[in-house]
Amino acid sequence: MARQKNKAVMLTMAVIAPIFFTAGTARADIFTDDVGRSVEVKTPVKKMVCLSPAHTEMIYAIGMENLLAGVSVQCDYPPDAVKKTKAGTFLNPDVEFIASVKPDVVISGGGIQKKAIKKMESLGIPVIVLYPQTIEAIKGNYNLLGKLTGAHKKAARESDRFSFRIEAASAEQGSRKIPVYLEMWNDPVMTVGGVSFINRALELAGGKNIFEDIAADYPKASVEEIIKRDPEAVVLLYKPTDDYMNRVYLNRTKAGKLGVVCVFDNVDIILRPGPRLPEAVMKLRHIIEKTRKGNGDKW
Repeated sequence: MARQKNKAVMLTMAVIAPIFFTAGTARADIFTDDVGRSVEVKTPVKKMVCLSPAHTEMIYAIGMENLLAGVSVQCDYPPDAVKKTKAGTFLNPDVEFIASVKPDVVISGGGIQKKAIKKMESLGIPVIVLYPQTIEAIKGNYNLLGKLTGAHKKAARESDRFSFRIEAASAEQGSRKIPVYLEMWNDPVMTVGGVSFINRALELAGGKNIFEDIAADYPKASVEEIIKRDPEAVVLLYKPTDDYMNRVYLNRTKAGKLGVVCVFDNVDIILRPGPRLPEAVMKLRHIIEKTRKGNGDKW
């Protein structure tokens, strides 16, 4: 009788043991990234590499920076991110290093890393591409990172906080939109098109991108077309040479004549679709309000 009882207990334990063993293990989730790819990742992740500066900032914002086994050289904010082990540059990720740390997932910053992404995936490393082009997509990135790391509640709070700060920085609606030329680079001349999150940031600040009709994120622009579209304000999203005002397409526009050609300081806050974007909206708003006042427009 005792022998039968012991046998029953052992059988019961054999059934229960796997339940206890699997209860705390990671589960596989399917994520749809910003370029429409379905990526399977076991969550919550224990180790990750982030190549995108904006999303390294987000990971810090949700308090999960301890999971970062590596970041790109360009991931320099907050200051503590500089101390993280470097996994190559944004343009040239170090795939060999990334493979050596065996991350559960890699966060990539976009198509420019396509070659490295293919190499990593061939090694069995899941890669999620985060390349948000709208304010809503940036909020969605917060929530995706929260699901990946298990920090769902903190990510939701940070997403809501981001929305609140964007709204607080935005201009009042109803006033005339000031035509603005945003320049990404001058050789070749590159601007911001209608599908970039920067275009939306400008709209929220009270501006109207003179190249919003171009269905590209950062297209090239001709000198003739800039003069023809005649912006009232120009914002350079890089540090130009000292003689930049000698460029004909700057001094022959209303912006040049009004003296509203601005060099955006701390370009990282506007070029990165991350937690500091509300600061960029506020800076753009100040530029636009200065232009509006100079033109005698009512506020």
